[in-house]
Amino acid sequence: MTLARRTSLSLFGAGLCLILAFAPGLNPFVGAAERFNLDVAIAGGATYISLRAINAALSTAQEIELGGSVVITGNLKPLKWLEPVDDTVERVAGVIFGVAVLTGVLSISMGPVSAVGFLLVAIGLLGRCGCDALFRRGSALPAG
Repeated sequence: MTLARRTSLSLFGAGLCLILAFAPGLNPFVGAAERFNLDVAIAGGATYISLRAINAALSTAQEIELGGSVVITGNLKPLKWLEPVDDTVERVAGVIFGVAVLTGVLSISMGPVSAVGFLLVAIGLLGRCGCDALFRRGSALPAG
């Protein structure tokens, strides 16, 4: 590939990256990724709320106490065996909350992060063009 062709392709790529960096609405992949992450965050939030409601119901059910007194007074908690299930639901709700927060942050940060990435690629391509123009060959280092 000739020097002029390589330089023109680098300039074209740098221009395209600059356009995508400063107009993120033109990049179809960023919008799709933001929408997907937002959908996951909403579903994760709804799942988290549901699991917390189940956790509250199980905690309340565990505290039901049956008591009786004939000669000896005694109390019994027949649903205490639900405690491991309640703990598992609580742990799963914590994981779901973490996933929902992470996808929410990703849906917000996808545009700025991709803009910075495109800007860095454009700077790299422009630096390559500068080195090609400065040294008049394909290598960025002068022959020593």
